[in-house]
Amino acid sequence: MKLVFEVKYGKNVIDLPLPNGEIVRSQFTAKYGKNKIIFATNPRIEIEFYLKYGENAVDVAVPEDTIKAFQTARLTNLWKHKATIYNDIPKTAVEDRHFDQFVIDLCNIQGGIVSKADGTVENIVNAVTVISKDVDRYKTPLEYAKLPVDIREDFYTVQVGDFIVLSEVDDIVTTSREFAELQEKYKDNGIVVRSVSANIHGMSVDNVTITNVG
Repeated sequence: MKLVFEVKYGKNVIDLPLPNGEIVRSQFTAKYGKNKIIFATNPRIEIEFYLKYGENAVDVAVPEDTIKAFQTARLTNLWKHKATIYNDIPKTAVEDRHFDQFVIDLCNIQGGIVSKADGTVENIVNAVTVISKDVDRYKTPLEYAKLPVDIREDFYTVQVGDFIVLSEVDDIVTTSREFAELQEKYKDNGIVVRSVSANIHGMSVDNVTITNVG
């Protein structure tokens, strides 16, 4: 197939239609000379081309059985779980310490497995990893702090020291004592956040990964 797309200076988002009708999105930063675009598909598709700003047309070989990465012909719903995060928001010049709550959708919860920064995977007893594809509503702590208070309930953030219940709950937390009581209540079904990684690049595999291992 011939993939036609516009390229501008800086970051670009490219959509690749698959034979099954789905769309896979990739992002790359344009540079002079040869560029490479990688699509998160199975099998993986890579395109190399010499850049020209404006319209580009590249021939792409897309096998008929190409599907999105993380998807199989007999896919079970890996992202069916929900988790409830309780943010411990510290005192600032304009706000007192408070606790925000948000139910995160599209979660995959894994026990005993932690992905390390070097790309390897390690089995650790009592480790819990929450991987969420609810990336559209995620904000970094700095972005979240800048949101108007009246729309914060539509978004979530994650930072070290927060507490995550590994299911949807509706407990209300307004004080540090209630925050401690919440952690005791859900100690067998929750984790204190020790590490968070937002892997968001405009691709189908984007996710927010949270674990109780630093």
